[in-house]
Amino acid sequence: MPIKQRKAFLTGVNAYPNAPLQGCVNDVLDVANALVRYGWQESDIHLLLDARVTKDNWIERMDWLIDTSPNDTILYWGSGHGAQIATRNPQQELDGLDEISCLVNFNWDDISGTAIRDKEFAEYIAKIPAGVNAIIGSDTCNSGGLMRSMLGNHNPIIRPRHFPEPPDIAWRNEAARRMGFAPRGLLSLIMSFWELLFGAKSNSITPDLENTTDAPIAYISGCKSNQTSADTTIGGRPCGAMTHYFWSEIVNSLDKPFQDVVAAARNELSRQHYSQEPQAEGSKIDQTVRILLGLG
Repeated sequence: MPIKQRKAFLTGVNAYPNAPLQGCVNDVLDVANALVRYGWQESDIHLLLDARVTKDNWIERMDWLIDTSPNDTILYWGSGHGAQIATRNPQQELDGLDEISCLVNFNWDDISGTAIRDKEFAEYIAKIPAGVNAIIGSDTCNSGGLMRSMLGNHNPIIRPRHFPEPPDIAWRNEAARRMGFAPRGLLSLIMSFWELLFGAKSNSITPDLENTTDAPIAYISGCKSNQTSADTTIGGRPCGAMTHYFWSEIVNSLDKPFQDVVAAARNELSRQHYSQEPQAEGSKIDQTVRILLGLG
């Protein structure tokens, strides 16, 4: 059996010029420090933060991350703004909504150069060999501007991780929704590419349900597709709510299935009056966190 390698690519952006956040860099540092505590080597963890989160740099590190062999372990974690954009076919007709992750220089007039479309990300993840342990985390919003709700007196400063839409983009996105289009979601796209590369699987895709794909990963989203992820402050420190509660649950849950840890984080978010509901998806969510992190 070849020697296992462990690799992590962690990326976060606070420094959006027109819509800054506060907790994304802390998210990345928290995840990196957690991995080191669990025995990962610093040299195996690549961070990409703020001004350096450009398309070229992101591609370079994703190419490095997925250069793997069976029995390797990889982890991707992204914290920042997300958004949706209505797409057009060559005849300039609306044909759907794309989910996008916004890079630091995000520009609505240059989506290809300043964001990562769900299809681009799915193409990378679908190339991961089946024998690789892979955790994919995305603490971003991919909603249509739905603001999170607050209950009781729990009212910290909250910034939804959804990049504000200019009026013309908002109008086009709403037109797409009225036509019945919805974003396919990252896991649905990964499954499509997985089928193209390796053959069809038996499971069908149902949005916002756990374990809906045979794609060989354990994936946690910051929220459902119609919700936003909270950029918040917990214990006086800015962070992403999902990232904070998920990694807090892992501390005493290494031998629990990934899906159970996500469920525990979701319950704690609800108990703390956050409306977002992280989702666990992928064929490996029944594996323990210990196995997925390559801890033996």
